Amino acid sequence: MSQQVLIFHLNEIFLFLIKSKARTIYYLTKLSYTSFNNFGLFGSKKLFSWFEQDELFSSLQCKIKHNLDSNNVAYAIRFFEQVNIYISENNTLFKNLDISFDSEKKRSLYFSVSWHRKGKNSFLKPLIESLMKSEDEIFLLRKNSLSYLFEKNTEILNTLRGDHELEIQPNKNLSFITKLNGNIIFTEKKMKSLELDLNLSAKLKF
Repeated sequence: MSQQVLIFHLNEIFLFLIKSKARTIYYLTKLSYTSFNNFGLFGSKKLFSWFEQDELFSSLQCKIKHNLDSNNVAYAIRFFEQVNIYISENNTLFKNLDISFDSEKKRSLYFSVSWHRKGKNSFLKPLIESLMKSEDEIFLLRKNSLSYLFEKNTEILNTLRGDHELEIQPNKNLSFITKLNGNIIFTEKKMKSLELDLNLSAKLKF
């Protein structure tokens, strides 16, 4: 069943400062949109058969500051969008987009895509099977993500990040988690930093 929701907010806030004798008006406007089950196998239009369900969340926000004495106007605008695609059970794609800019010429753009899915095999699986005898089937969950961040303030910064996570569950109460993360920060002229991080952990549920 498809569902769509469109919400519009308009707020106008007046602020009078007696000490400085400054008169300032703040405006806040937000438009948000939500949609479920549109184009998948279980959607209302069924344009695609390779995934079952989809979700869309988006919003557009505008902030305006107007000084009545100097007639100076400052603004900040932000757009956000998130798309979730449920291919099947334990197999999901996520996409995020976040864009913002203001009257002070600050700019930012963030984009990320993630894939969460059931794993088939791992070189760690035989090791855990030999250490832990269990009648339950070992469950593997893989999470991969790639993101890019552009920021412009006093200088332009680019951040590229990749993440890989593997969770191995020999039973319902215990999980072993391995994470490998990489992060690169660079400008138009040079690379500022390069980071690699490997993490091993365990999670126990009672």
